[in-house]
Amino acid sequence: MKEPRYNQTLKLRDGRQLGFASFGEPEGKPVFYFTGGNSSRLEGKWFEKAAQEKKTRLIVPDRPGFGLSDFQSACSF
Repeated sequence: MKEPRYNQTLKLRDGRQLGFASFGEPEGKPVFYFTGGNSSRLEGKWFEKAAQEKKTRLIVPDRPGFGLSDFQSACSF
Protein backbone atom coordinates (compact mmCIF):
# COMPACT_ATOMS: atom_id res chain seq x y z
CA MET A 1 0.00 0.00 0.00
CA LYS A 2 2.21 2.81 -1.22
CA GLU A 3 -0.56 4.89 -2.76
CA PRO A 4 -0.39 8.54 -1.66
CA ARG A 5 -4.02 8.59 -0.53
CA TYR A 6 -3.17 6.01 2.14
CA ASN A 7 -0.28 8.11 3.50
CA GLN A 8 -1.54 11.67 3.84
CA THR A 9 -0.54 14.09 6.58
CA LEU A 10 -1.44 17.54 7.77
CA LYS A 11 0.15 19.87 10.30
CA LEU A 12 -1.92 20.71 13.38
CA ARG A 13 -1.88 24.13 15.08
CA ASP A 14 0.30 22.82 17.90
CA GLY A 15 2.92 21.66 15.38
CA ARG A 16 2.16 17.94 15.52
CA GLN A 17 1.56 15.90 12.41
CA LEU A 18 -1.74 14.05 11.86
CA GLY A 19 -1.68 11.07 9.51
CA PHE A 20 -4.76 9.92 7.66
CA ALA A 21 -5.93 7.89 4.68
CA SER A 22 -8.88 8.25 2.37
CA PHE A 23 -10.77 5.44 0.66
CA GLY A 24 -13.59 5.27 -1.84
CA GLU A 25 -14.59 8.15 -4.10
CA PRO A 26 -12.22 11.15 -3.83
CA GLU A 27 -15.07 13.57 -4.67
CA GLY A 28 -17.71 11.68 -2.67
CA LYS A 29 -19.49 12.82 0.48
CA PRO A 30 -16.91 12.74 3.31
CA VAL A 31 -17.47 10.24 6.11
CA PHE A 32 -15.03 10.01 9.03
CA TYR A 33 -14.12 6.68 10.60
CA PHE A 34 -12.29 6.76 13.94
CA THR A 35 -10.45 3.59 14.89
CA GLY A 36 -10.39 2.24 18.40
CA GLY A 37 -7.65 0.52 20.34
CA ASN A 38 -4.29 -0.07 18.76
CA SER A 39 -5.13 0.49 15.13
CA SER A 40 -4.22 2.93 12.35
CA ARG A 41 -5.59 4.68 9.27
CA LEU A 42 -5.03 1.49 7.26
CA GLU A 43 -7.98 -0.18 9.02
CA GLY A 44 -10.15 1.76 6.58
CA LYS A 45 -8.93 -0.50 3.77
CA TRP A 46 -11.47 -3.07 5.03
CA PHE A 47 -14.27 -0.70 4.02
CA GLU A 48 -12.89 0.62 0.72
CA LYS A 49 -15.21 -1.41 -1.51
CA ALA A 50 -18.29 -0.33 0.48
CA ALA A 51 -17.18 3.32 0.31
CA GLN A 52 -16.80 3.04 -3.47
CA GLU A 53 -20.22 1.39 -3.82
CA LYS A 54 -21.86 4.13 -1.72
CA LYS A 55 -19.89 6.85 -3.55
CA THR A 56 -18.48 8.23 -0.31
CA ARG A 57 -15.00 9.35 0.70
CA LEU A 58 -14.02 7.49 3.86
CA ILE A 59 -11.43 9.48 5.84
CA VAL A 60 -9.55 7.56 8.54
CA PRO A 61 -7.10 9.41 10.82
CA ASP A 62 -4.33 7.75 12.80
CA ARG A 63 -4.67 7.99 16.57
CA PRO A 64 -2.02 10.11 18.36
CA GLY A 65 1.26 8.20 18.47
CA PHE A 66 0.19 5.62 15.85
CA GLY A 67 1.12 5.37 12.19
CA LEU A 68 1.98 8.78 10.77
CA SER A 69 0.54 10.80 13.70
CA ASP A 70 2.80 12.37 16.30
CA PHE A 71 2.37 11.45 19.96
CA GLN A 72 0.35 13.84 22.13
CA SER A 73 1.94 14.02 25.59
CA ALA A 74 -0.91 15.83 27.38
CA CYS A 75 -4.28 17.28 26.59
CA SER A 76 -4.59 21.02 27.00
CA PHE A 77 -8.14 22.27 26.97
